[in-house]
Amino acid sequence: MIRLFGLLFIGLYATLMTLGEDHGQKRYGLQLADKQAAEAAAKPAEPVAEPVEVKAVFIPAQPVMKPIEAAVLTAAAATIPPPAPALIALPEPEIPGGELFSVAASGANVRQGAGTDFPVLDSLTGGEQVLVVDDTQPTQGWSKVRLEGDGVEGYVATRLLTAAE
Repeated sequence: MIRLFGLLFIGLYATLMTLGEDHGQKRYGLQLADKQAAEAAAKPAEPVAEPVEVKAVFIPAQPVMKPIEAAVLTAAAATIPPPAPALIALPEPEIPGGELFSVAASGANVRQGAGTDFPVLDSLTGGEQVLVVDDTQPTQGWSKVRLEGDGVEGYVATRLLTAAE
């Protein structure tokens, strides 16, 4: 069996070497290109006309000015809004019952009592504002705060708070 495959491959190789040579034949697309080139060469050349010199003349457009009717003017004036009033700076609102502070750390816990051994009532994120309600006697580094939206009152470590601006 191996001898038959070897004989087959040798026969194919010999056939391709003798009959597979390029004798100048062209693919179909190249044959069409040669025919078109031969036809173009056989046609007589058309005479080329000499270019004619054209001079361009610039004529500027004249603006057309028409009088505007009074009705158009009043309609245009009615669509223009009146100027906005100047902004007035308002004084800072006074918050009754305490002073406004913001959380300086990335987070803080509001506890039920002044110390870490008390349970957590709520958590605050950095920058959140709280109302310090009883700062007259800070209890061992803790401030009593009120969260206005929630109504929660508890204690936060004073070192985590800064005065709000």
